[in-house]
Amino acid sequence: MAVIGKAAKRTDGLEKITGRVQYTEDLRLPGMVHARLFTSPYPRARVRRLESEAALATPGVVAVVAAADLANLGKDARDLLAGSQIRYTGEPVAVVLGETEAAAADGLDALRAGSEFEPLPAVLTMDESLREGAPLVRESTDVEEGDAQAHATVAVEEKRAEKPSNIANRVTFARGDAAAGLRQADVVVRRTYTTSRIHQGYIEPQATLATVDPVTRELTIYTSTQGQFWVRAHVAKALGLPEQKVRVVPMPVGGGFGGKILIFQPLAGALTMLVRRPVRMVLTRNEDFLSTEPGPASRMELELGAMRDGSLVALRATITFDSGCEPGAPLGVASLMLGGYYRIPNLAIEACEVLTNKPTIGAR
Repeated sequence: MAVIGKAAKRTDGLEKITGRVQYTEDLRLPGMVHARLFTSPYPRARVRRLESEAALATPGVVAVVAAADLANLGKDARDLLAGSQIRYTGEPVAVVLGETEAAAADGLDALRAGSEFEPLPAVLTMDESLREGAPLVRESTDVEEGDAQAHATVAVEEKRAEKPSNIANRVTFARGDAAAGLRQADVVVRRTYTTSRIHQGYIEPQATLATVDPVTRELTIYTSTQGQFWVRAHVAKALGLPEQKVRVVPMPVGGGFGGKILIFQPLAGALTMLVRRPVRMVLTRNEDFLSTEPGPASRMELELGAMRDGSLVALRATITFDSGCEPGAPLGVASLMLGGYYRIPNLAIEACEVLTNKPTIGAR
């Protein structure tokens, strides 16, 4: 009882209330350049022209980096920026590096003014995405490894699409006979529930500062993250480095709520390796809303059967997640939580994730 019921001082409280705490945005390194993202104004488009020359002619601009410039840094580095095909509004197409924030912003304006896109038909809702003949968000329809895990008394089946579609993953959980259970129930309640995409709403925007040692080639990343080991693994993979060559320094996080794990740290690492100078990338609030990973929208269609004594006998449900342009929805977790709280002898839960031309999702 020395701790329970006793007031405790926050270990980081004094630094914060006196304003001495240093966030990623506060860091400065010698020779540092500032990165600004050139993002797509369209949800689906082809890049026709990048006006790099005008941006490079802007005073203080050091470099303009596109996907092709990253190709030699690692087998996955080129994918850190959009190539010729855009998949969502806010997708980074290029990066302007400037000696100052103002120079990078001016270079970005010049790049934006002279560049051209060809808008293409896009799918922005789950219903649009599921229509016959809808444009494909991704050419590959391989089912991703999900987090579907089940109780021993539940049969789990993962299904692959028979033909290319915007359904990235589908998982079915079953026990007993849900249809028979609903027929025998005294009362059946049918409801549909929806949730919208939601940004995590942290105060501090996404921020990363990357630098590379010119001798050892060790990459150091200072970043606002809730998952430094996840960042290290993905940076190393994207840039073709052994993990021991990537050092991640997790900085104080000005709010995260699951939204600050891995966003643009691999890109910042790639940029510093390319220009051999420290690179500071701090998103504007608009960029943060457009380009990062909100929680997913969902639709849950439920049928619940019960007897007059209050016992539950059957549950049938369809859960659909809007995953944006990449798979990653919590199909297994959502299904287990829906079907695991009460003893229901008969259940059938099908969960699927649908791709749309929006940013991929994160936690919430």
